[in-house]
Amino acid sequence: MKHKKIYKRRFLSLQTLGLLPGFIVMLANNYITERETVNLSLWIGILLFFWLLFRKIKGLHPLHMFFASAITLVGFSFLKLYFYNSLFIASNTVIIFILYLISLISLRDVYPMIRNFLRRKFSRKIKNETEVYEFNYISKILLYGFSLYLTILILFNVKGRELYPELFRFLNYYLNLILIFIFFIYDIIRFILLNKMLSKETWLPIIDKNMNVTGCIEEQASLEAGKKYTHLHVRIIALCGSKIYLQKNNNPLSISEAAVDTPFSYDLKYGESVEESIDRVLSGLSESPHLAVRQLLKTKYEKENMSRIILFCVLNVKNEDEMERIANLKGWFWNNSHIEDNLNHHIFSECFEQEFEFLKNTILLAYQYKAENTIK
Repeated sequence: MKHKKIYKRRFLSLQTLGLLPGFIVMLANNYITERETVNLSLWIGILLFFWLLFRKIKGLHPLHMFFASAITLVGFSFLKLYFYNSLFIASNTVIIFILYLISLISLRDVYPMIRNFLRRKFSRKIKNETEVYEFNYISKILLYGFSLYLTILILFNVKGRELYPELFRFLNYYLNLILIFIFFIYDIIRFILLNKMLSKETWLPIIDKNMNVTGCIEEQASLEAGKKYTHLHVRIIALCGSKIYLQKNNNPLSISEAAVDTPFSYDLKYGESVEESIDRVLSGLSESPHLAVRQLLKTKYEKENMSRIILFCVLNVKNEDEMERIANLKGWFWNNSHIEDNLNHHIFSECFEQEFEFLKNTILLAYQYKAENTIK
């Protein structure tokens, strides 16, 4: 297996960062002329479209909130340039927030319909479902917040615009910026808490056919995805002479199913080498600082709900009492004849029965030959 350096990564993306272009335009609107605001909005919107197109060509994950800002800013510029006489009553803040509402609703509701249509008609795979979920969650909160703000602003404009000019200025030019800033702080706090929670989950490396690590996925998400992703699975067979240590497995969703199998059968964790995982799993088995575990072969294993590359290893222990030093082990050593009498009776796991044939014709055969020569 080729190892590569594992860098610290984020599991989610900060969605409200996509509101930054709109925030800049609304902030600049307080200090520059009307035409300069329109020009700034137009250029930022166009640059956003080209940047998002570049990301699309490169196959990078989509940034839906930035796309909403691009639609809003270009739409704002278009309306102000061609319909200024009809829109002079409404402030720039009101127009921008209304366009934000329209773009968010379009991306939340219209885009999924198009996406589902493409998925049905052309069997296209939709990437980055986590990104889509995060956008939908944050955009829902933004829609509520923006709608409430617009309602307050429009109701106040009806009667209070001339009576309370200072309050009108605050609502139009400062409250909008404060509102976006509050959303941004909320998203940062949520972002940090979610990543902290996800970092405690068990993450599995995704490997390709060349045994290269191409990414990682949370264990439960991998289980729900079936055999879509392939992971490295380590299986260690403990031998005491020609006897094999086995115990009943009680997890029907594991690779061992609900059958008698080796207790050392586990998926390799993300960022962990094979040697590190073996030392972790077998810690406490022996007072020796290093256990001699031999890696014998790799095999591909698939069933309905999983895909694994199995690294088959063998551990030799000196005596049967040594296995009792591991907590939560409730198995015993099986001899060859006992195992052979119970093969193909749905007692052992499918993996073990395949491995036993290999062991019987290699290591166990060598023990048998050695024992016969010792007797002679």
